[in-house]
Amino acid sequence: MYECEALEEFPVGVSNLVALEELHFGTCRALKRIPESFANLTKLRELYMYECEALEEFPVGVSNLVALEELHFGTCRALKRIPESIAKLTKLKKLHMYDCEALEEFPVGVSNLIALEELNFARCHALKMIPESLPT
Repeated sequence: MYECEALEEFPVGVSNLVALEELHFGTCRALKRIPESFANLTKLRELYMYECEALEEFPVGVSNLVALEELHFGTCRALKRIPESIAKLTKLKKLHMYDCEALEEFPVGVSNLIALEELNFARCHALKMIPESLPT
């Protein structure tokens, strides 16, 4: 579902696709929020949400996506913070949050992502510090 540039609301029916393993939501520039029912996608392994420039809040339900292995949130310019609950994504191998220009705080929960192999926070200009306790 990428390049739906005028899409303002997340399609409610997507949350009912409980067997869904990959979701590509790129270039949805007008999308401002994602409902909590997003947490129903518990088999989701890959989530791509790049160029969702109006997205202000990190989707609350993402922390319930326990099968998630890849999370790509590039160029989400209005995104200001990522909740600590991201630490629940213990199978996460790739976390890409590049060009998130408004992101001020590095997500504390990242230090608990024991399976993490790739981490990309390039060009997050408002980011003030990166914690020393990153996984090794």
